[in-house]
Amino acid sequence: DLRMMISRPTRNILHMAVGLCLIFLSFFSQSFIEETVLDDRSQTDSSIPSNAGYISQTIIYGTFLFSNLIAPPLVAILRCRWSLVLGSATYTLLFANFLVLNTPFLYIASALEGFGSAILWTSVGHYLALNSNDKNVGRNSSIVWILHTSGLIFGGIFLLVVFGNSDDDSVIDAGMTRLIYGVFTGISLVGNIVFALIPTPESEREYYEERHGNKEELISTFKLAITLDSILFSFTSAFAGQVMSFWSGVYSTALSFTRHSFSVNTKTLVALNSIAVGVGQIAASAAFGFYGQRTLRWGRAPIMILSCALGIIAYVLAALNLPADSPYNNGTTEPTVIKPPSMAIALICGCIFGIVDAAVNTQIYSLASVMWREATPQAFAISKFFHSLLSTICMYYGSVLVIQWQLALLVAGALISTVTFVIVERRFIGRSRMQRLKSEEALELESCGE
Repeated sequence: DLRMMISRPTRNILHMAVGLCLIFLSFFSQSFIEETVLDDRSQTDSSIPSNAGYISQTIIYGTFLFSNLIAPPLVAILRCRWSLVLGSATYTLLFANFLVLNTPFLYIASALEGFGSAILWTSVGHYLALNSNDKNVGRNSSIVWILHTSGLIFGGIFLLVVFGNSDDDSVIDAGMTRLIYGVFTGISLVGNIVFALIPTPESEREYYEERHGNKEELISTFKLAITLDSILFSFTSAFAGQVMSFWSGVYSTALSFTRHSFSVNTKTLVALNSIAVGVGQIAASAAFGFYGQRTLRWGRAPIMILSCALGIIAYVLAALNLPADSPYNNGTTEPTVIKPPSMAIALICGCIFGIVDAAVNTQIYSLASVMWREATPQAFAISKFFHSLLSTICMYYGSVLVIQWQLALLVAGALISTVTFVIVERRFIGRSRMQRLKSEEALELESCGE
């Protein structure tokens, strides 16, 4: 019996990961096309600004930023199951808005989704920690990340089917918008139901029996935020937000807006890019997670260093392959260094962005889950706060800054975040080694006394 072969905590992790896959199949796909959809609709509806997609994404990450401050006490009240349901329901509401597109409601739904995202991700991190231990947390982080990001591949295939016969001059009209977002809404609703059925682990009851009130939960979040390890760790969390906002929002829009330059229509290219990012995400998660016991011999730092080097290569290639104004000028005719822009290079860059994103996030989850085991909701809320801070900033300048400057900032972020991560992990390994030595000495003294 398969249920007997797989432990209950692992089944819990798989259950949560399936829910995330369904929600983010829709969310990743819509992030790739949102600005293009709204820019096309603005041509026939003057009430929709041409940059409404960027505004929506900025609102999402802005509300996500501040909602992280109150997420731990809310998760403590709702517990993991209903936090996952509430958080994921706001994604469904955002998708449903596109069925009867209205700009004010779009911005309100975006704000609610940002709030829900903070609740969702704080509870994901907490549920992961409750069902993991030091030996399997790397594997479990990878399971969550693989299924979560597999939505990129399924979503990319869906977009490929939808846009396969279109050309660069075709626009996404109201009927096409309703079709696409109707599918997204339906899939997301199934994800809501999956979360409503998620089991409550015994460890969650034990965790909250030992906790104090909601005021103490909030105070402990701020106390943890000002520790040296948390401050250093925040640079890595911030870079995770920076790179995610680029590949999920800016890069896909830049590809879409570079019309008539690639060998395929750019809507098809966006779909192929989604698949490429998904392949990179899954390959990296599998490599770094399921071989985690081997990589942990040398610590998590080599993974971060490798992802930093790969990322810098991709940032340089993307800067050479895309027009400077491609993030914000639909139909740009600016020249590129690589002439004509290469579809192969564009997809290779997308794949590497997926590898970098998976590497950084799995190491964040893996290290935070063991380093702050007694305060995981607070640790993940702080991490997502800085993640969303950079996402908000990057989504804002994504619509006005040339792509070469955006990529230069990514290079700086990669270097800084890698250095700070290595320092935090070295400090943690040093403390763990000292605690182990003290425990061994105490056991020796006890045995001598006997």
